[in-house]
Amino acid sequence: MQVEDRRYDEMLAVGYEKGSPITTVARKAQFEKLAESIHEFVKDIIYTGGCTLQGIDYDFIRLQKLINFAGVDQNGSSLTTGWEAAKAIVTDVEYDFDNDVTTLVFSSDYSAFLQTDVETLKRILKIRALQLVQILESTLDASGQTVTLTARLRNLLVDEGQVVTEY
Repeated sequence: MQVEDRRYDEMLAVGYEKGSPITTVARKAQFEKLAESIHEFVKDIIYTGGCTLQGIDYDFIRLQKLINFAGVDQNGSSLTTGWEAAKAIVTDVEYDFDNDVTTLVFSSDYSAFLQTDVETLKRILKIRALQLVQILESTLDASGQTVTLTARLRNLLVDEGQVVTEY
């Protein structure tokens, strides 16, 4: 089974606002870091479910607490449950005072709790839209009997007023 997530983002192409997309090595590196950050939250199998505990357990009254499913047998010895490494977070807790039980709902889907949308990740990783700036430089030389006019077009990539590169 293979799952693939493809995202189109015009910001990868520098200068997309002006219709002249250019991709630089540094820009690709920034977006590779963004892809790794997104992948970190969704790369593992997600476990969700619930369990009921005997007694009222106020340890879980604060949600988004990591839960460990270590077990013990009737003699108090450790018991392997297979859930020890689930890294699940408590998403809901319900107390039933009549029956003296605590019911927990859990999930290992961290992306839902960390509120990491792509735009927030870009801000955290300091990825911004770069601007393509074109400057026409001209020089007029009229020092002798000949008048010379030279012109040069400069293409700059600018990030918040700072020149990133010239091509």
